[in-house]
Amino acid sequence: MNLERRTEFILGVKQYAIDELGIPDNDSFLEMYPGGKVHAVYHALPNRLEPAIKKDPGCQIFDDEQEAREFARSMRKEGYHAMYTTFCSYSKNEKNGEAPLTTNLLKEDRVYQSYIIFHEMFHLHCTVNKIVSNRRLDLEEALADTFAYCSQREYFADDTVRFKQIKTRRDRVRELNDFYAKYIALLREKGADTEKILARANKEQHRHKIKHRLNMAFFLRESFYAPYYGRAMDLFDHSDPRDLVANTRECYRQMLEK
Repeated sequence: MNLERRTEFILGVKQYAIDELGIPDNDSFLEMYPGGKVHAVYHALPNRLEPAIKKDPGCQIFDDEQEAREFARSMRKEGYHAMYTTFCSYSKNEKNGEAPLTTNLLKEDRVYQSYIIFHEMFHLHCTVNKIVSNRRLDLEEALADTFAYCSQREYFADDTVRFKQIKTRRDRVRELNDFYAKYIALLREKGADTEKILARANKEQHRHKIKHRLNMAFFLRESFYAPYYGRAMDLFDHSDPRDLVANTRECYRQMLEK
């Protein structure tokens, strides 16, 4: 698929979100941005789901891979748990919530492109309408994920192949989220034997086709989102995406009470 057709598809999905789903009109994906890789190191105490560095969210972002890997090594040397990872940038934070079109997004298939677009459009909706005080990203990320899934189901309703791909991806997300949530709860128990629990998790990970080793830093990262991802899936996976936009505050209230 050539660049023109990819761009046309992306803008078509965005317009669908505006015309059909109640997302505010915006200038997202009109400006090209050379998205690159982001290097991140998550860190945690070896015996508690807490950041190794006080007053730190548990994650350090680096532009340079070598610098990130060196930081991870230094944390392990000091006895902390650390996890280096890298991911592609598909959006760029803007004060008005608008996201540029990245070269990374252009390389993805249509199913993943549509997921990212619907996801970013929900964030824009929250920004423009000033929903969620202090930008509770745990809630917002979880509901943006569910909004994207519900929107994809509708958008590809007549495309049997892609509809099946979307359902398969969602089943995988739920499987992993349930696995993470189970071990996060165990690690948070008072007096938990974290070493023994991590050993169990790493023994079980192969059943879930998880390739990387699991440690406290990994579960600290997942603990920011896993609980609310599960709640959003349980409550709203079969919702009309329009309702999620029209009643976002009520959705958040239900997620907090569940």
